[in-house]
Amino acid sequence: MKIRINNAADLGLSFKDSFHPDFWEGEELNGDIKDRLLEIANKFLAELKMPLITADDITLTGSIANYNWNDKSDIDLHLIIDFEKLNIENDLLKDFLNLKRMAWNKLHDIKIKGHDVEIYIQDKNEPHHSTGVYSITGDKWINKPDATKPSLDLDAAAEKADALMKDVDSLERFEAAKRYEIAISLQEKIKKMRQIGLEKDGVYSTENLAFKTLRRNGYMKKLLDFKNNAYDEMYSLDEVHSDKQRRYMCAMAKPNAKRPTSLSLAQAQEMCSGPMKEADKKKKDDRCTRIAKRKYDVWPSAYASGAVVKCRQGKIWKGVKENVEEDLKKWFARQGEKGSKGGWVDCNAPDGKGGYKECAQGDRKKKPACRPTPSACKDPGKGKKWGKKSNESQDRIYKLFIDQELKPG
Repeated sequence: MKIRINNAADLGLSFKDSFHPDFWEGEELNGDIKDRLLEIANKFLAELKMPLITADDITLTGSIANYNWNDKSDIDLHLIIDFEKLNIENDLLKDFLNLKRMAWNKLHDIKIKGHDVEIYIQDKNEPHHSTGVYSITGDKWINKPDATKPSLDLDAAAEKADALMKDVDSLERFEAAKRYEIAISLQEKIKKMRQIGLEKDGVYSTENLAFKTLRRNGYMKKLLDFKNNAYDEMYSLDEVHSDKQRRYMCAMAKPNAKRPTSLSLAQAQEMCSGPMKEADKKKKDDRCTRIAKRKYDVWPSAYASGAVVKCRQGKIWKGVKENVEEDLKKWFARQGEKGSKGGWVDCNAPDGKGGYKECAQGDRKKKPACRPTPSACKDPGKGKKWGKKSNESQDRIYKLFIDQELKPG
């Protein structure tokens, strides 16, 4: 069912003529609220027990610092930290502070005027896109929002959101390794989409509205659940893995492979050598693989695998039998009975019933002209009639078989 956005309220957006009266005195932040927010931010920094980590600024952003506030708006308290100045590996520092932030927000339930306080860590050197940003430390606006009610393209936002919802829903069709890979790709795609929209048209951009639609309909959580469940399935040691999962992990196990940030080289190597599903163990080789294994001394190898690919494309081995020796044994073993399924027949000895007698030495007037089936008697070959060259040896017949059956495709 296609998603519809009837109005801005469907996305939790409501436009007011003024700032939230409980927080603002005209365009200035209430003094008591400002002091309390500074106290909360400094308390968080002290609990880190890392004196080198200090905030260059503490800001208030989000809908509370804008004209689209509502009764459920959070108080987005941003601690602006200069990551470069700390001389700590960027990703490590970001992960550490993010974990501390999440733990603090989960542990504490602090409210101001009925609104939840949420702490965020922001790198000073990374852009933050918001039409309303107020410096609590400096007691001034950094980005002052426009009171003009924006024009929203809700249909375009719904169309973008609907396409992404279908992508998320389709994840359940894939095995764990592929599901995990696609989930990460989708998360990055949505993040990039939102960033582009924020940079171009701010919080009311079509892209950001599409993101809000996904989040409000539970699809951001659904995508995260898909990724986390696939991750757990991939790395559970008591799980067996399919051939597709193994191939993906073996590709990621190469030192120069571009692995997801959450997948280490050691994990990929472990999964590459893990147990396989019985169905994949018992899976039979196809015709091209069987022929390649017979023709190449080394298997697997790059040459053999390349030949298999060409065979599957129909470029080589079109007329090659899979097991020539076995077919020849069956061909020469056919004797004693007439007919297409019985044994060899003598084309120089019609039985008077439209067929031929069995191929055998005896008191016949003509030398036997033996062929594997009665239908083969219709073509006497290069001779004008049967029997002229009936003393062909078995070696010549063997060569004839090879020429016919193994003719290159």
